[in-house]
Amino acid sequence: MANGFKPAGRFLNNETEQRNNVCYHKKTGKRIPIIMPVHVLGNMCDMDKFMAIAKQHNLIVIEDSTEALGSYYKGKHSGSFGLMGTFSYNGNKIITTGGGGMIVTDNETLAKKAKHLTTQAKSDSFEYIHDEIGYNYRLVNVAAAMGVAQMEQLPGFIQRKKEIIAFYKKELQGVGDISFQQVSDDVNPNWWLPTIKTEKQKKF
Repeated sequence: MANGFKPAGRFLNNETEQRNNVCYHKKTGKRIPIIMPVHVLGNMCDMDKFMAIAKQHNLIVIEDSTEALGSYYKGKHSGSFGLMGTFSYNGNKIITTGGGGMIVTDNETLAKKAKHLTTQAKSDSFEYIHDEIGYNYRLVNVAAAMGVAQMEQLPGFIQRKKEIIAFYKKELQGVGDISFQQVSDDVNPNWWLPTIKTEKQKKF
């Protein structure tokens, strides 16, 4: 997998500067507070390098783990490296509620803040008083129940995905210029979406 830490590192080293331990873009003067590694197709980024970059440039890490539910880097689950992680339950994901997703964090203050904003920022249990601009991002109970039931079956889903990718690799290895996504020894992917690379995409 082509990790994004190389271009991210080049950009941060060449285009940013530190002022009072805060990262700023040299050209625009805007603050850069966050770096977001995106785990793609069930694979995971080199999180050791991303965390090192974040530390060097005083950046918060928020993981886009949309496609990596059930994937691990060095035995640690996707979404658990940074301050927060996000997951998607859209219809094409490894489990689905038809839409929506999940935010994970071990920061209790941020968890309460996220819950507050995603439940309309209603500050009173009875009156319709909102102390911030909030949103109705809650899953309805039926959709949430679907997600919980599928989460219980996640290990079986991942096992089936691994069987599928093994079949593709067996049948397509050495066919034309087909190659498969590279996975490092540090990653245990969920193989959410098996893919191949070929110069003959349009012909296919």
